[in-house]
Formats: sequence, C-alpha cells, structure tokens
Amino acid sequence: MYDFSVVIPTCNRDELLKRALDSVFNQQGVSFEIIVVDDGLPSRPGREELLSYLQFRNVSYVSTGGAMGGGYSRNIGIKLAKSDLVAFLDDDDLWLPQKLVHQKKLMERSDIGICYTAVQNCNENGIVNRTIFHLPGSKNHFQAIMRKNFIGTTSSVVVRTEILREIGGFDPELPALQDYDLYIRVLKHHRIAWTSEPLTCYFDCNRHDKVSASRTRYIRAARYLRDKYKNEKFYNAMLFYVWKVRFLKLFRSRLFFYETLHAWFHHLNVQDK
Repeated sequence: MYDFSVVIPTCNRDELLKRALDSVFNQQGVSFEIIVVDDGLPSRPGREELLSYLQFRNVSYVSTGGAMGGGYSRNIGIKLAKSDLVAFLDDDDLWLPQKLVHQKKLMERSDIGICYTAVQNCNENGIVNRTIFHLPGSKNHFQAIMRKNFIGTTSSVVVRTEILREIGGFDPELPALQDYDLYIRVLKHHRIAWTSEPLTCYFDCNRHDKVSASRTRYIRAARYLRDKYKNEKFYNAMLFYVWKVRFLKLFRSRLFFYETLHAWFHHLNVQDK
C-alpha cells in the first residue's frame, strides 16, 4: 500500500507536466503512486512521446478523451487511487521535497479529513514573489471556509480517499471554483490540519489557460454556488466572499480585467442602440 496517490490533471502542457512530475519523484520519506489524467485530445501532436516518457517513469496514465475539465479529470484519479490519501498537483505547479512527509504526519490524526500547506507564489522564472498562508480564523472549520477560501490551491492539499468518494469528488458542473466547492463539502463534516511551511510552489503567471483567469467562468461558477448553497448555514458569508474575490480579480488578472472591460463596453453599446 502506498502512502499517497498523487493525482495530476493535465492538458497540452507536457513540459510543465514533466517539471511537476520531477517534484513528485523528489519527495522524501514516503511512498506514492502517480496518476496522470490527460484532458487533451488523444490525436494531439507529441502524445506518443509523452506516453513513452510516463511508461518509462512507471506513471499511470488515463485519457478523458479531451475537454472534460479539471474536476472530471481529478475525479477519474480519485476513482483509480489505491492509497488512503490523495494528494493533488496541477501540472503547472510543483512541490518541495518535504511536502508529502509533512502531510503524512498531519493526517495521522483520525479526526483530520484534509490538510494543506503554505504556498510559495512564483513568477514564470520560478522566483518567489511572496508566501501565502492563511489560518482558518475560526474553530468551526465549516464556518471558516464559508467565509473565505483560506486553503487556496488544490496543489497544496491532501484529502482522505474515503471522504472524497463519499462526497462524490469534485463537482464537474462547475466551470471554476471547483476547489472551493470541494473544501466546503469536506469541511461540513470533517476537520482540517495545516503546516505554515511553504512546501507548494504555485506559478502565478497570468496565463490565459488558467481557469481562474476567466471572468465568464467565474461568474457562471459564482451563480452556481449561489443556488447550490442557498439553504446552507453561513450562506451570506459565502456570497460576500465570492463577490469580494470577483472584485479583487480585476486587479490581479489582466485577462479578467480585459474581459470585464469588454463586457461593460458591450453593455453600454447595447443600451445606446
């Protein structure tokens, strides 16, 4: 039995995927299996070369058939996981060598269902811009997550496989905010642990292929969550948080800002006609 099942969704980013895989192979003091779920088109150039590379590194590979989304891809990895613990890693992020061994210790407590690490926010050259870490801010971890996604990227997260399967994994209907939605459902019945060690590297490069950069997807996801949790305790806190993030994205994402300007100008032109 492995200590961890590492699930890596990927889509047409083979070189970044290899970098992420190297950071997994460099993990110290733990055993793991790696499951790569490819959401790119099976006929795309370079796929056979990637398959040969993964086979050589003894990495499990499965294809979604293409364009099914990150939540769908991660759910395939969850179904295939052989370990009691699943660690998620996006193909454009990476881990420091002590990441999983720290989290293995955190998950030794039976009341802990999920854990996370502090995150190094890096630019495209790998230079650390800042370290991001937030505490829950409340002893009631469900209330804390409804108020704010204090956990952050799924690349820092480890969750018990049993819990992931009980709640149905990620919601594939969500075009964005899939991580936040998962955390809400996990923390409704389970507690969380953390380390302030920055053991995850998140590459914040204003990439246009990042789901989080799309204004259209974010607004659709926010409306979906509004309906999904309308009868839930702390609902108003969640609404305020989602609205606040939408506002902050105007300053943090060039794509989000430009899409917002385009939507505003389109709305004004329609009114003028």
